[in-house]
Amino acid sequence: MNQIDLTKGNPLTRLILFSLPLVGGSLFQQLYNFIDTLIVGRLIGIDAVAAVGAYYPLSFLVLGFIQGSCIGFSIPLSQSVGAKDQQATKTFFTNAIWICLAMAILLTPIMIIGASGALKLLNTPSNVFKAAVTFTVISFLGIPANILYNYSAAALRAFGDAIHPLHFLVISLVINVILDLIFIINFHLGIAGAAWATVISEFIGGILNLTLFLFGKHRLTIDRQS
Repeated sequence: MNQIDLTKGNPLTRLILFSLPLVGGSLFQQLYNFIDTLIVGRLIGIDAVAAVGAYYPLSFLVLGFIQGSCIGFSIPLSQSVGAKDQQATKTFFTNAIWICLAMAILLTPIMIIGASGALKLLNTPSNVFKAAVTFTVISFLGIPANILYNYSAAALRAFGDAIHPLHFLVISLVINVILDLIFIINFHLGIAGAAWATVISEFIGGILNLTLFLFGKHRLTIDRQS
């Protein structure tokens, strides 16, 4: 069963069953970065690996903030789901969507504009600086996709569904690998191809999560007056 009701049955057993997909999801999130680095290193070269590595401190800062915020937005949502308050559930879900939209609109241009300066502050070596800027700017173009995935996954977990986000994360990981190979080998896009592959695959993962709210068992509609 994909949805786990934590208010029924043995609490410890329920928590363990719910937590296992979360642990798996964290491992696959780390695998994202590892595979990108591995493919870039094998197909492009060591300088490209250094360029990707220069981006990771910024990624940890910005994407960590996004992930933490999305988890925070899901807390009142999960409480309303547990209380079986459908109106509150709809309100919290809708308000979080608007906040996520505002985050995407504000963060994306700010981080793109500040990418070069931030990499200079991190003392990025001159021989990889241009490639690092390319990878970082494209990755920050994907901030809306990252917000989409993280909030939709957090919202699903608020409904007790930790399985589908894991399944969709695995699917997006496979897509990421395929796109990496296509963009780098076939289209010769280099480090830019690796960045675009991650952005596109993350966007697909978010869309897959969102389909469960649009067409699936967790179907909700956005309340324009929330």
